Amino acid sequence: MWKNTLQKIFLVLLFLLGVGTSIQGFISTFNMPSHDVSVAKWDENVSALSESIPFERGRVGFISNNDIPGIEYARENLVGEYILTQYAIAPIVLVFGTDQEWNILSLTPAAYKIWNDTNADHFEVTKFGGKLYLAHRIR
Repeated sequence: MWKNTLQKIFLVLLFLLGVGTSIQGFISTFNMPSHDVSVAKWDENVSALSESIPFERGRVGFISNNDIPGIEYARENLVGEYILTQYAIAPIVLVFGTDQEWNILSLTPAAYKIWNDTNADHFEVTKFGGKLYLAHRIR
């Protein structure tokens, strides 16, 4: 009989521990930043940029911090930014590099400075929200 009582006490304690852990985990998510806000802001910035592209179908180049020597970047951000940008400008096709007449640059200020130092004579650049630039090849 004492074995049965001990088992019931153990199960109640285990249940309370599980409930307590679940509540603690739920409460800890209240102060986490929302990725939805970041994605919405990115989409808003890219949409404003895409309105300046003078065609509805075609190819646009894309570079980010990983294309600039000496600049640190996070690989997972590169893939995410590329995918979000492609989604926002569809049906225009996004291709890596700046070989196209129109190019989207996703560069931090330090990366943009390095890129612009070597490319200023070849592109006319317009700054958009966040770290986005639209570069039009002039040479």
